[in-house]
Order: sequence, then C-alpha cells, then structure tokens
Amino acid sequence: MHIEGCEALGEPEDLRVFFNLGVRSIGLTWNYDNKYAASCLSAKDYGLTGEGEALVSYANKLGVMVDLSHASPKTSTDTLHYSESPPFFSHSNPTAIQRNKRNITDASIRKAGKRGGIVGLTFIRSCIGAPFTPERLAKHAKHLFEVGGESLPALGTDLLGMGSTPVGLENISKVGTLRKALRGAGLSAHQAEALLNDNAYRFILRHAEKW
Repeated sequence: MHIEGCEALGEPEDLRVFFNLGVRSIGLTWNYDNKYAASCLSAKDYGLTGEGEALVSYANKLGVMVDLSHASPKTSTDTLHYSESPPFFSHSNPTAIQRNKRNITDASIRKAGKRGGIVGLTFIRSCIGAPFTPERLAKHAKHLFEVGGESLPALGTDLLGMGSTPVGLENISKVGTLRKALRGAGLSAHQAEALLNDNAYRFILRHAEKW
C-alpha cells in the first residue's frame, strides 16, 4: 500500500503506525506543499525540509520506499542526495519529451538511475503529450533508457487516478499494445520486459529485505 502525500503524518515517527497497517511506500507530496516537502505545483520551491529529512531517514530505516512523483524539482534533488535508500518516481514522464510540471528533468532521471531507482511511465495524457498513443509513450520510454540506464524504466500507469487514457491503453489488459510499441520504437525484448516487470520487481525486493 502507498500513501500519496504525507499530510496524514503529524510527525515522521507516525509512519510506524501506517507501516504496521501495511504501507510500504510514501509519496512525500501530492500537488500541495506540506511541512515535509514542496510539491510540483509549489509557488516557492523550498525542497525537502528538516522534518522531511527526518521522515526520509525513518522511511529508510523501515524499508519504506520514498516516491518523488508530484514532488518539486528541488525536493527531488534534495531527496535523491539525502536518502540512503534509492528513491523512485512512481508515475512521471520525461520533461524533455513533454513539458509538464508533473514530469521530471533529465538531471533527476540521471540521478535516479545512478542511485538504483526507477521511473514509472504514467498514462496521464497531459504528461504524455499529443498524440495520446502507445507510440508516443514508447518515445518517453526510450528517453528513460537513454538517459537513466537499463535498470531505470518501469511501468506506473496511474490508471485508477485518471479520467481518460491513451488510445489503445484503456486498461491493464491492453499492456500488450505498449509492448508492441516499445519494440516498434527500437527497444529490445529484454528492455521491454525490464520496463514492464523486471525493474520494478527488483526495486521492491531491495526494500523488502527490511520488512
């Protein structure tokens, strides 16, 4: 289970309560700033706060994965530098392909790859850019491989949080359409499998050693 935005945590140590209830992943922010970190829509990007550092440290201790999707650029930079365990982006696409405040820079992608993190491709139309097709999404995927390395790209659709999906990717049963588009974009069968399954599985297992 995942918490998107840590407003429910009065103190960093409150994470233990949610951990005992099954939470294994936290997003520091949603689209609102909080006392732990600035969000992607922040009017003043103050990054990771002192309380945010304490929360990240406690999450590292528990083996809780720290998600930077919806975080501001400075929050992402700060957390990628500060966190002992590799943070990840659960559902974000490259800004280089589509400029959107929810997407992430090449600098963040490169750092996440070097840290052993992952970036999950999102199906959110505004994060993909027109045309809203599997082929356009495959272009995002190829960029992730080129900038972040073979172990970085993953799948992070956000299907349950969306009003409209890319054409041909209306639900998770259509993921074969994306596999075909990945191969059509010049990615190997190994790369397609890494994105669709292997990279996320490896990342989760790394954290699960502490559970």
